[in-house]
Amino acid sequence: MIVGGVKKENGDLETMLPLAEYENLHTEPLIALDMLIDCQEFAITMQKYELAFRRWGQDHLDKKRFGLPLINLNGQLSDNPDVSLMPLDVYNRDRKEQLWDNDFITATPALNESCFDVLEPIKPYLIRSCILKWYTDSLFYPHIDTWLPSPIIRLWGTNDPKNMSLRFYSKHTRSAVTKTESGELIQPEISVEEASKDLVRVENVEAGRLYLIDTAITHDAHAHSDEVYQFFIALNSNSYDTIRKLKA
Repeated sequence: MIVGGVKKENGDLETMLPLAEYENLHTEPLIALDMLIDCQEFAITMQKYELAFRRWGQDHLDKKRFGLPLINLNGQLSDNPDVSLMPLDVYNRDRKEQLWDNDFITATPALNESCFDVLEPIKPYLIRSCILKWYTDSLFYPHIDTWLPSPIIRLWGTNDPKNMSLRFYSKHTRSAVTKTESGELIQPEISVEEASKDLVRVENVEAGRLYLIDTAITHDAHAHSDEVYQFFIALNSNSYDTIRKLKA
């Protein structure tokens, strides 16, 4: 099933969310959406896919990070490694033919599970997405996931907020490079390196809740227990109106 890659009238893929729309949508680092995954049903479902999780990337293997693709290149769960389950900036190094989130548009069987029926409003816009499974001390180092205008809208959530720490730069200033209409690149006010010195944990995260996340702000993540899951969802820019309506 092909679920992403919505096209413009001229046939080209719509890949960028303009800066004004990005800022209008992302008014806080983390915004609750009117989508709630049943964590009990989700946990039972994940048992069925225990052997389908693959390592996230080929670096930092000691961090025990794994992923189950919901959207990848071919809709299969047998690829090992799976290109969708790694940082694309790392994958694209020294490659002539590069891959970006919008290139991943095929749903895997996992997306059809009933625990993900709540995703129905956003399924037409889904691009590279997965379920992350972490263990004690699994982490993502401070980073950003996008630039501006942005090729993606990112959603995030977890089944275990107590044992999943998500932190943002305290002042919420974005560290993403901005490209103007004339092609000029404007450097951010603060670098990822500087912002990473002042990160603050998000409180009051609800288990199973999906959130709109501003990944142009420097952030990191850290698991404090075993088998902590995260919902790692990406949408193309055509989801803009839908996400606006889903903001709780």
